Amino acid sequence: MVSEVNIEKIMPKVVASLDKLLSKTDFDSLTIKSIAEEMGISRQYFYRAFADKYALVVDLFEYDLKRGLEIFFSPRFCYLHTLSYILENRKIYKSILSSSYGKYLYDVMYNYGIELVRAMAEYMSVRSFTKEQDNRLRLYFAGVTSLLSRVITGTEHFTKEELDRIFYDNIPSFVSFLKDETVTRDYILYKIMKYREGHIV
Repeated sequence: MVSEVNIEKIMPKVVASLDKLLSKTDFDSLTIKSIAEEMGISRQYFYRAFADKYALVVDLFEYDLKRGLEIFFSPRFCYLHTLSYILENRKIYKSILSSSYGKYLYDVMYNYGIELVRAMAEYMSVRSFTKEQDNRLRLYFAGVTSLLSRVITGTEHFTKEELDRIFYDNIPSFVSFLKDETVTRDYILYKIMKYREGHIV
């Protein structure tokens, strides 16, 4: 039986390999063979972990998002650390956003942001968004993703702290808990537990 590949374990190698390879070529020209060789693994092993370059793009973003979530002390703290990880890998993200895969990565960042906030808000308030609120959330994340993409590609220049202020100053009022420093991982997990128990809290 073929053992499962631990994606979290190999992602640091993927990041290091992409960082090195993208100093010499662009993302469109990058081959699975070259990535696997740089990582020191076979193509067969690579394909056990990733279906293709699209899957690699998703896992790269998930990897940085999960690193932020692992040190979740508050929504803002989590966001700033996730942003730091993305900007650490700016060269990789820039190459992908400048390639034919750019729209795909943009959609990944946009959709993950929305789904994460939807999930947190629904667990915390034990209700779904109205259609109007959902549309406003989409509008907010369209702006967030667009600005972040322009910063990554170098067409806009903001520091991490400036991005923080822009994003947080414009958070829609119905997800204002994102600004609340008392909203911790433990509090969210408590809300989720109560939600699953069927209690309104």
